[in-house]
Amino acid sequence: MNIDNYKNIIILGKSLKFINFVKNNFIYKKISILKWRNLKISDNKFKSPDLILICGFDYKSYRYDYKKYYEVNISKPLDIIRKFCKKETTIIYINTILKKKYTLSRYYYAKHKLNEELIKNFKNLVSIESPTIITRGNVDIFGSKIQKIIFKILIYLKILENIDYNHLKKKIIQHLKYLKKQSKFKVNGIFLTLPRNIFIDRILRFL
Repeated sequence: MNIDNYKNIIILGKSLKFINFVKNNFIYKKISILKWRNLKISDNKFKSPDLILICGFDYKSYRYDYKKYYEVNISKPLDIIRKFCKKETTIIYINTILKKKYTLSRYYYAKHKLNEELIKNFKNLVSIESPTIITRGNVDIFGSKIQKIIFKILIYLKILENIDYNHLKKKIIQHLKYLKKQSKFKVNGIFLTLPRNIFIDRILRFL
């Protein structure tokens, strides 16, 4: 199912599943992929995209000081989008689900803070809140085998929501057809200045 014709597409993040989603569902002339950990705003070859898809997070940033963590996950992506986005550019943001106004998790805060800023600054935004993705029966997360087993148990116990990738693709395409007004949801971070590892941050998501 191909949708609108986009001459130039930029993907922020190196997730293969979302790169393949764009390649398989859009008519396009050029795709440029920017690695999340190495975002640069000086390269003029990425000018004037028709579509920007944002699907990244720097997993090393759990251990960064707060200023650097905020910069790599919020400030730099915003600077990139401001530089290359034109008035007609469509933005797709893959967010994560969070139903509370306060979080101890750096991951949750960064994802939702970026979403908040995107809503504030850009008109043609499609923000998709995605639960944990299941691909061929496997939990599709960044982490060790033990962490994936824990997530699978939480899904089995219905503590975590999940979605298979085919349903997520349908959800994205459906939202693209009708650019609805995005709901504003402000998240406040608690103790985010404290560095931690990925496992501890994932535990903090549930507190």
